[in-house]
Amino acid sequence: MLACVKRFSKEQDNLARQISRLDNCNLQEMVGSRVFWYRRKSQQYRASFRWCSALFLLLQAGIAIIGGFPDSRYIVLVPALAVFGILVRGIIDLWHMQDNWKRYRKTLEQIRDELDLYINKAGRYSWHSNQDELNRKLTERIVELCSNENSEWAKQKYTHKG
Repeated sequence: MLACVKRFSKEQDNLARQISRLDNCNLQEMVGSRVFWYRRKSQQYRASFRWCSALFLLLQAGIAIIGGFPDSRYIVLVPALAVFGILVRGIIDLWHMQDNWKRYRKTLEQIRDELDLYINKAGRYSWHSNQDELNRKLTERIVELCSNENSEWAKQKYTHKG
């Protein structure tokens, strides 16, 4: 558990260090707010998905254990555990926990990649000599990445699988 906390704080430190290398305060604020929002949402959905999945597995195991003793007085718990398991699984699916976690993490990684390209003046940022043009290009690209993620979210939210 402690290793996870250290890893997350190290990731946050690396992100903050990367953002601090931007020379424009407005750009730092815009990029920082988006990076840390996507990081926080990714972590929230990952934690929710893992906890709910673990609870679902425990409920299923409880059903199997209790169901293995037919003369047990706790056999009446089997339907309740089954219903509770269905509800937990439904919440996981309804809130698209795993999909949201992965989508937010993907967007965060794309923003980090753009920052790396910008800071190292590589890729699409290699041919710009004007700093204002570089800043404008980075802003446009980050807005584009966030807009694409929002479009994916809306498509997922309003598209029914079936």
